[in-house]
Amino acid sequence: SWFLDSPRYLSTLTVELADIQTHPNVWSQQLLELQGVEEVVILKNQGIAYVKIDTKTITDDERQKLSSLLNQPVAFS
Repeated sequence: SWFLDSPRYLSTLTVELADIQTHPNVWSQQLLELQGVEEVVILKNQGIAYVKIDTKTITDDERQKLSSLLNQPVAFS
């Protein structure tokens, strides 16, 4: 029989692009290199980005790198 796996739960962070010091394409690639970052959606016209994170797989070290790239503290409960 066929069973579908339940989809993973991802947390979504909203980021103001004005807070980012790097070109958005370079920045999104840096984010995607981090374990636990699953998707980055940049909406240039709206000046925001959505970063989807798997909180079950991100390590504390990767979370610290994420905080640095986002220029804001990131914590998951």
